[in-house]
Amino acid sequence: MSRVESRSQDADIDIGKLFGALWRRKLRILVVAFLLTGLAYLALSNMTPQYTANARILIESSESVFTRPQSETSQSPDSSRLDKEGVTSQVEILTSTDLLMQVADELDLEDKGEFGGAGDMSSLKAGLVALGLIEDPALVSSEKRILDAIHERLQVYAVPDSRVIGITFKSSDRQLAARFPNALAEAYLALESKSQLESTGRAASYLADEIDELQESVSKAEAAVADFRASSDLLLGQNSSSLATQQLAELSTELTRVRAERSNAEARANNIQSALERGASIDSLPDVVQSQLI
Repeated sequence: MSRVESRSQDADIDIGKLFGALWRRKLRILVVAFLLTGLAYLALSNMTPQYTANARILIESSESVFTRPQSETSQSPDSSRLDKEGVTSQVEILTSTDLLMQVADELDLEDKGEFGGAGDMSSLKAGLVALGLIEDPALVSSEKRILDAIHERLQVYAVPDSRVIGITFKSSDRQLAARFPNALAEAYLALESKSQLESTGRAASYLADEIDELQESVSKAEAAVADFRASSDLLLGQNSSSLATQQLAELSTELTRVRAERSNAEARANNIQSALERGASIDSLPDVVQSQLI
């Protein structure tokens, strides 16, 4: 029991003596606190602020039923929608060297200190270069410096469970941070528009070939129908009727006309004969009076 009591007495802390020791060293504590606060303020004052901007792009396929293979068209009506791999491919296009350098030239990034300034090295960076720990920026081409700086500040990613690509860019220049994502998105959309025009041209070429084939098929079909009608005596005349039907109708019309003229002539002959039998004068007959010869 005595051993346990001695241990508990050793573990006890005299709060009064602790605060007394702190109070005696209060000046040292305040000096250290002020020094740390001043160092933190200087460090934060020398830090360059970073501005972040975001942009979103909805990815859609430029293919159509006229430019896709026939097998893909028959398999699924939604085959024009991009899958996960298709969206990832568009992300790689957005981060391609040609597209990034096009945006860099448009925004004059080479004139920006944080992108192309090989001589604007800090003392820490100069020391690391002198020790050979990092590559000397003066020995690197301007294009590589710009691309490395862009890749450090740029993030292009596919939004999960969607066909949307996000663009995030950071820069110490507020206007540049806001302009770069939009400029990259516009350059990508211009590239896609060019691809759309090429796809439309392919569709027009496909339709032109199809129209030529259909016209040739129609010409062959019309020639075959004409040959069949000629061989079967089914040639068309007026009013889309067959030639035999038209000839029969013309013969029927002519026969009706001849019969009407015959009946008229017989009626006139009967009238003249009846008038002669009654003893009427020939000069009083209507046919004689109306005759041009008389």
